[in-house]
Amino acid sequence: MNVQNVLHIENPTPHITELIDVQKLNGLLEKYSDATGMVTALLDLEGTVLIATNWQDSCTKFHRQNATTCANCLESDTAIASSIEQGNSYNLYRCKNGLVDVATPIKIDGVHVANLFTGQFFLSPPNLDEFRERAKRIGFPEEDYLDAIKRVPVYSEDEIKRHFDFLVGLAQMVAEMGAATIEIKKLNAKVQKDNELLTRSLNEFVEIAPVGIVKNRASDGKFISANKEFELYSGYQEAELLEKSLVDLKADESSDLLQMVQQSGRYEPAEHVLKHKSGAFFDVMMHGVAVEDEGGIPVVWSIIQDITNQKAMQGSLKKAKENAEAANSAKSHFLANMSHEIRTPLTGIMGMADLLSKAHRPEDRAQHITTIKECAESLMHSLNDILDFSKIERSKLSVQKESFSLEDMIESLTKVYKGQANKKGLSFAVERDAALPDYVVYDKMRLRQILNNLLSNAFKFTSKGSVTLSFKAVMKDDVVTGMQIDIQDTGIGIKNIDKIWGRFEQDNKMISSEYGGTGLGLAIVKSLVKLLDGDVSVKSDVGVGSQFRLLLPMSEGQPTKKELDRSVDQDYSGLKVLVAEDNAINQAIVTSILDMFHIVPTMVDNGKKAVEAASDQQFDLIFLDIHMPVMNGIEAGHKMMELGINQRTTIFALTADALTEVKDLCEQAGLNGVITKPYDIDDIRGVLDIVLNSKKLKKRERLASP
Repeated sequence: MNVQNVLHIENPTPHITELIDVQKLNGLLEKYSDATGMVTALLDLEGTVLIATNWQDSCTKFHRQNATTCANCLESDTAIASSIEQGNSYNLYRCKNGLVDVATPIKIDGVHVANLFTGQFFLSPPNLDEFRERAKRIGFPEEDYLDAIKRVPVYSEDEIKRHFDFLVGLAQMVAEMGAATIEIKKLNAKVQKDNELLTRSLNEFVEIAPVGIVKNRASDGKFISANKEFELYSGYQEAELLEKSLVDLKADESSDLLQMVQQSGRYEPAEHVLKHKSGAFFDVMMHGVAVEDEGGIPVVWSIIQDITNQKAMQGSLKKAKENAEAANSAKSHFLANMSHEIRTPLTGIMGMADLLSKAHRPEDRAQHITTIKECAESLMHSLNDILDFSKIERSKLSVQKESFSLEDMIESLTKVYKGQANKKGLSFAVERDAALPDYVVYDKMRLRQILNNLLSNAFKFTSKGSVTLSFKAVMKDDVVTGMQIDIQDTGIGIKNIDKIWGRFEQDNKMISSEYGGTGLGLAIVKSLVKLLDGDVSVKSDVGVGSQFRLLLPMSEGQPTKKELDRSVDQDYSGLKVLVAEDNAINQAIVTSILDMFHIVPTMVDNGKKAVEAASDQQFDLIFLDIHMPVMNGIEAGHKMMELGINQRTTIFALTADALTEVKDLCEQAGLNGVITKPYDIDDIRGVLDIVLNSKKLKKRERLASP
């Protein structure tokens, strides 16, 4: 502790009365004087007497009362003080009045703050004649003055030294007490300042804290204070809260917080429900601890955090987790179904192919071929479901509306499903509203896909009775604006109607194990109908049957040029066609299809050879397989585009990959279109028609030119 610094900085001239209890020291010195007969005095630096004990009458009644002798006393005081300031531990001085005085300084860490005196004694018996002479000279009453002088004690220097050893020790103790007092005052000031700062900081923190902080009486829960955040939580202003208790705001019937606080002095963090001023409820996390307030009153400080949003988020996450788990379960079930759906027709194809190779009778061979075709169609249907659903999930499906013959579509569907009806012994009726036009504008491929999915399900789940397909016109102001299509069956019916529209979902797992299917058909139907701005609904009774209803917007159309051309026999024999295909089976299939149109193609097995062949001679049409060794179809297309071959020749891609990304790559490579595998004869014919009509148009243009 550097008391000197404290004295110099905080109080440059501290007064002795600020450092010690003068009254208690006076009592101590009085007892010392009574016991020893020694005179004591405490003087501040200005010479003010703070303590005076047992002073001799020679001084108090005579020397201090006369101007001449008092001047001698003051000279003695000055001399002693001067000696003290020179650094002496104590100073003994014989004053001009004949008595001896002694003084010791009181210093606190080197800072002189007061002087402790003793004196008014003789070191040897006094010469009374000298004092008698002084009495006559000064004018003191001679006998009274001599009597006072005789009562002045006589001490040896050794006795004085022993006494002053005590008084110096006392002065040191007084100094230490003073230093301790200064330190205590300093610490008290610091504690007070720190407390004020802590209180101010705590109040500021409570006010701006991002959580609710409230103080309540422990006895009844009445609010004492609440911060702004809790005001926001509760909707109450602090003044309104002071009229309520924490129990008043508690909306749940959970544990009694006040009882917990009274028993254990706290309540642990837990979720509770509080009531907002508006009457609404909100979830909070609360934690409280009991303490004593400044007045000794038990209070409870509580931290309250609004967790309404967190609870809602937890609920959403839980729901999302449940949905994800359900989706994963559905996918697992779907994969199991797909394994069955793919392996079953493959087994049929392989088995029938083996039987076909060994069959001799024409009718057996025809039956085996029919079975193989049916298995292949089943396999293709499953794969198409997967591809279509993938496109739907990636929002890659596009609408391609065109004019087409509704009658042709109905006739085609009738032929396909009439055979299924005959096999199962079912009645199949197709009804068509006469108000429907012969040609309509709609997405033909998607409509057929929707109807195939719904009809396939109707026949799959109907073992007796009938399936009915009906088409009705939707009219507005005598104009056809749409079409209502109903598919009615007398099958097993649907128990969980809302569930059937989900992906990988079926009415129940028994359905999938008994009837098969990917669980994607109706999900695809729902998505396609939505994409086409239509609506699909279902009514069903378990064990009675189901009715699916489509409401589709469409308009009246006209026969297309392609259909008009198709009505006239076309001669394709003059077309020169190049086919780039590395698979031997696919080569044989394409060759056989083109042979039906009297075309003998040039066949190569990679893209590099296709580029070389197209560079050497002129072809009307080039088919490029996408996946080939050496150079694939996309690379070959880019090369042909560099050479300008695509400017004079129609080029189509052949691929089993029907994803939109592949079609985009083909378009970027300068190809005119894509034919997907397995090959459809009508698709091939359509491409041949394009090429043939293009040649006819160019021929007419040449003839018309001068």
